[in-house]
Amino acid sequence: MARHIHPLKVVLVCLVVAQAAFGEVALAQDQAAASSSSPSAPSTPATFRFLAVDHNGNPVTDLRAEDLSVRISNQPRKIVSLNRADSDPRTIGLFFDISGSRRGDNLIPKEVGAVVKFMESNWRPRDVGFVVLFNDAPYTVEKPTSDLPSIVAALQKVPYQRAIGSTALYDALCSVSVVGPQTGRGEKLFIVVGDFEDNSSRKSVREMIETVRQQQIRVFSLFRLEEIDYQRQSHELRVRKIAKNIAEKTGGDVLTVSTEKDLDTAFQRLANELRGAYRLDYEPPPQEPKLEPQIQTARHNVDFLFPRD
Repeated sequence: MARHIHPLKVVLVCLVVAQAAFGEVALAQDQAAASSSSPSAPSTPATFRFLAVDHNGNPVTDLRAEDLSVRISNQPRKIVSLNRADSDPRTIGLFFDISGSRRGDNLIPKEVGAVVKFMESNWRPRDVGFVVLFNDAPYTVEKPTSDLPSIVAALQKVPYQRAIGSTALYDALCSVSVVGPQTGRGEKLFIVVGDFEDNSSRKSVREMIETVRQQQIRVFSLFRLEEIDYQRQSHELRVRKIAKNIAEKTGGDVLTVSTEKDLDTAFQRLANELRGAYRLDYEPPPQEPKLEPQIQTARHNVDFLFPRD
């Protein structure tokens, strides 16, 4: 027998279902509105490292966050924190040119002595160092280690190496795999001792710069300036321009040396630059461009070393 359904009950059921559906839609709309009106979660700060010295090459150690401004693509970014970083662990790669162009160079033993002195005066227990020689190919003579005596022993063998062959400087600097995973912290710097000439690398200077920038490595060249005749002046100017470009792109420096006295001055300058190390955290753009931050200060007599595009 067919059941009789009262029309009023049907109407009531429909109203209840419609009200429930309307309530779900309204709740979803309220949640969306609340989500759009609430502030977005803060982005993770990005870290930027730089070195600060005064015009005389002395370290600047009293910078404050309010002294600085940070811009990316000419847009200001908020500074989250600024901290001294001169006590952070460092990775120091030492690259010595033993190519034929250095045959008979009497300054090589003095260079080694100055590097050893620098390492012994500035070494900390958590630092890592290694030694690479290069002529027409790079040769790792001391792998990354925290044992300073092993590094010094490797350096002291350099004057006894036979200077032969062409120069593959860019290939040597591109061999960053020698650094190893244990050194991805703190400052990373490569110190190149030689005339900065390159005449046999497979890698171009542009490829080398891209490689070391990706690894956040600073390149410091101990640029060997020799007495030359007029025919070589244009060559020296070209090489020196390349060295300065590499330093600018990586946040390093060019330390010109022609006499034994210049060696002490150059390494004192480098030590001062490292004592002016800072670690700055800032808010990155929503879609951070592949550009290095640029920092400025209203303070006078302050020079910054950081990678520049």
